Amino acid sequence: MKRLAVGLLFGAVGYILVALASFFLLLQLSSEDRDIEAKMASGFIFGPIAGIIAFAMGVIRGGRSGKGAVGE
Repeated sequence: MKRLAVGLLFGAVGYILVALASFFLLLQLSSEDRDIEAKMASGFIFGPIAGIIAFAMGVIRGGRSGKGAVGE
């Protein structure tokens, strides 16, 4: 349960951070009238990809404990 919660937290934060960063990056790199394109690409392409990757990292990281190996 803890792994899932950490994964969801990482996924949500990763989605938001990458969606905002890619939005501003796309605004800088595209022409002046591409505001809708930047919003759509950030929200529906880059954000979800980063959210999935961050979720996987959170699940992996959330399962670690400092207690040593399984057989000990």
